Amino acid sequence: STSDVKDASTTDSGPAGGGGTNGGGGTTGGGTGNTGGAPLVFNAATCTACENKYCRSLDLDSFSACYMPATFLPGAPTTAQDGPAKGQNKTDLCQAVLDCVRQNRCYATSPFEVEPCYCGAGVGDLDCLSGKAVGVCKAVIENATESSDPSDIADRLVDPSFAVGAAVDLVQDCDSTFCRTSCLTIPGGDGDGSSGTGGTGAGSDGTSGGATGGASGSGGTLASGSGGSSSASGTGGSLGSGGTSGTGGAGSGGTSGTGGASGSGGTSGGGTGGDAATGSGGTSGGVVTFNQCHACEQRTCPDSLTACEQASGNATDGPAQGQARKDLCLNLMACIRRTGCGKSGADADMQPCYCGSASDVACLTGRADGLCKAEVEAAAESTSGADIATRFTPDLSTSTPTIYAVTAAYALFGCDHDPMPTPPPSCDGICTSGDTASGSGGAAGSGGASGSGGASGSGGTSGTGGASATGGASGSGGVGSGGTSGSGDAASGGASGSGGVTSTGVCPDLDTNNVPDCHETLVSNPGFDADTSGWTPEFGATKSRSDKDGGGQSGSGSLAVSNANVADADGMVLTGSNQCVRVTAGTKYLLALQLYIASGQGVGSGGYGAFYYASTDCSGAIAGADSGSQLGDTNSWKTLTGTLTAPAGAGSMGLRLVVMKTFRASAFQVLFDNVLLKATP
Repeated sequence: STSDVKDASTTDSGPAGGGGTNGGGGTTGGGTGNTGGAPLVFNAATCTACENKYCRSLDLDSFSACYMPATFLPGAPTTAQDGPAKGQNKTDLCQAVLDCVRQNRCYATSPFEVEPCYCGAGVGDLDCLSGKAVGVCKAVIENATESSDPSDIADRLVDPSFAVGAAVDLVQDCDSTFCRTSCLTIPGGDGDGSSGTGGTGAGSDGTSGGATGGASGSGGTLASGSGGSSSASGTGGSLGSGGTSGTGGAGSGGTSGTGGASGSGGTSGGGTGGDAATGSGGTSGGVVTFNQCHACEQRTCPDSLTACEQASGNATDGPAQGQARKDLCLNLMACIRRTGCGKSGADADMQPCYCGSASDVACLTGRADGLCKAEVEAAAESTSGADIATRFTPDLSTSTPTIYAVTAAYALFGCDHDPMPTPPPSCDGICTSGDTASGSGGAAGSGGASGSGGASGSGGTSGTGGASATGGASGSGGVGSGGTSGSGDAASGGASGSGGVTSTGVCPDLDTNNVPDCHETLVSNPGFDADTSGWTPEFGATKSRSDKDGGGQSGSGSLAVSNANVADADGMVLTGSNQCVRVTAGTKYLLALQLYIASGQGVGSGGYGAFYYASTDCSGAIAGADSGSQLGDTNSWKTLTGTLTAPAGAGSMGLRLVVMKTFRASAFQVLFDNVLLKATP
């Protein structure tokens, strides 16, 4: 940095002025100090001298490539082969880029990048690469790139066989390190670690009254030079010490992997087992988190989820050539959730998983370092940043765009983190937390054994695997009373009532897997906390909201379904209220719900059922049906569970909450609450 020169007032008499102040040492332990008070102005001769001293010994001699035509780059043409400057010498094109960048100071400094000189101020990186560049050096960069195509420019900025690549390398790898002041007019001085000279501003002899000497110029940033004596220039800074050698990390074989997490009561596994090949421990609740996220996606993002899970074809190129695109999509989503690398919320962005700490343009020009870079490249079927940038979204310029695995993953990620999806709720919170990463074990250690559920579930074995982890005790419900025998014409006896509910706050856990049901159910509005939206009454049925809640929660409620079909006939009549849910053919679904029947209504019961459709929105003809069990117990909340299996060809299910009564009886009402529907093995 330059030193301010402060004039001292004179007197009639006095001693000679004091010498200059101490000159600071060079950058990183030395270098040439700036002349005291001198403005920072680019000087081509000074810059060239600095580059000639420091840059020619680097691995890539871009200085010679830019200034010595005969040695541009061994094996590369010395003239532009294409583009707006075809036929011109590359050294001239390289120097034109250097002159424009330095004179306009259009570069970014933290981190140091030349790309803003092409893109322009206020232009986003991706907009820049899509043809909207307006930078002050755009024309000379296109000349030196031998193309005006942004994708070519993105690739060639780091290719030293082109004039633009040599210029960028010289500025970014040499000037920004060794010649920051001489070539880039950045305060701080030049230097390579050698001793720095002191400030050059000499103090003049005191005249009558003695004018004080000029303050010496400050030197580089680290080692300080001693101050000049009166009327003499400051001496150079002392030798800057180099950085100490970095101590290598201890080469331990990795910490022992942790074993499986404690098994939840009554479930089959308390976390996944360790990996026998790597000695990694079992995951800690990852499967539970995945199930919660997956259930939310099935409800909120069914199309995006299907596009990922059923992505067609295999990768035709790239590091995962030949692998199924559906597997590449799922692998990428697993990495994103495991590492938490994406940006969630209203400004959700998957790009940091590929780019990491690199800016957008740096990322797309070969400097990506994201936590899921390998998975993104595999899913994009390319390692080219320019290719990857165009494959996050479909190419709508063609009637049959290729849907890469990364395309499907990008859409699913966006849906996951949509703060206001249709239908709600957002999956942002559930899918952001993702699966927890497993602990890495020793290279040859055996993995932890799978933790079994229930009280005796063991975790990983001791040693290189995870330490033994005991499972959680199984959670017991309250004692359920059996159904009372139904009376009246053709009424069957009530089914046996199940035990009480294991509750976790306002959201119950009817299947006792230690996961709140509202986090994994496929239905919308399962708890009727505010209204009965999402449920449609069938013929002869009415619906309303009751303040009576299955979990006893104040402020919540339940769905009251009344069967009002009355006829002068023998037998029973059944109707209800339903909701359309998208399903996968051949999949089994667990259903659990609570119901309440007030006494004094005569003979009747409540239960569930399902209609299946080939469509995904319950339109068209019914393709199949399921009828579940009925409960007739009165004056207490009961939990009813069962299994529904989507038949072959089914795309959706009309889940029914049904009420059955005799034809001649007046309206019969059943309250339903806390409806859990989820896929099950």
